[in-house]
Amino acid sequence: MDYRMWKGTVNANENVVPIIIQDAVNSDGLRRSDRIYFVGFNGDPGTEFYLNNSNSPMEIPDSGYFITPYFGERFMPVFSLSFAENFDGKIYYII
Repeated sequence: MDYRMWKGTVNANENVVPIIIQDAVNSDGLRRSDRIYFVGFNGDPGTEFYLNNSNSPMEIPDSGYFITPYFGERFMPVFSLSFAENFDGKIYYII
């Protein structure tokens, strides 16, 4: 597994996971996957996003940081991450 950072802009409701995976494959030669094993990002508290095709939005907490659970071999595979509005920033991930 490799820990990396992606920096860029995605449009509202666009799944950023395939973009991150393609970037990792192209820039670092990492193997192709259909999911990532951890995501972390920051933004304005209350920013809505959707994780794994959920119909209910989640929000970036008051701290301004969001991370998915990751405990070595115990993690939540992430195959879809989109934001309710355009997102411009950094997303940390494990692939």
